[in-house]
Amino acid sequence: MRLSSKAAAPKPTKEHVLQSWRILPNGHFRGTLEDGLIVEFAGELLGPKDPGTVIGPGGIRYVLGKAKISDSKEDILEGMRQLTMRALAAAATATVAVIERLDFGLLQRWPANYFSGVSSTSVIKTETTIVETRRTLPDGSQACTVDKVTKKTRSIPGRAPTETSRKTRVEKILPRKPRARSTSLVP
Repeated sequence: MRLSSKAAAPKPTKEHVLQSWRILPNGHFRGTLEDGLIVEFAGELLGPKDPGTVIGPGGIRYVLGKAKISDSKEDILEGMRQLTMRALAAAATATVAVIERLDFGLLQRWPANYFSGVSSTSVIKTETTIVETRRTLPDGSQACTVDKVTKKTRSIPGRAPTETSRKTRVEKILPRKPRARSTSLVP
């Protein structure tokens, strides 16, 4: 809905009376003409020079009759639907802003999770080192010590790599090997 800033409105040839009219949230006028036809249009109020008159598309003059007092069930549902869509759009925008602000990195990885044939963008590199040491104990038996170090590095684009390390040590005493007995007789 706009107020006309023109000094004098042009004299259109057609004029209709708009009954049960109201102004919609988008600024359009909706109402019923004398013949029962329901119309909706973007109009321009002429203001104090010609109160109650709206210039519609094509220069058609609409004289505002009685305003609509109560809304029908369809109008209420349409208004609720528009309000819900606006709320959902605002919530989605706010969610994206929060994710970007907190920098979870979800936006960088998101497409890889939903498109087939595309691998994840994070890379895990594993490096394992095994050191085995054998020694002879004072009683003559053999002992084996196995040290295993596993180092994992996870790289995600846009973030510093994270490293984890795990060390394990296993010590065991080896069974004695039976010595071969000599079959020769020594006098």
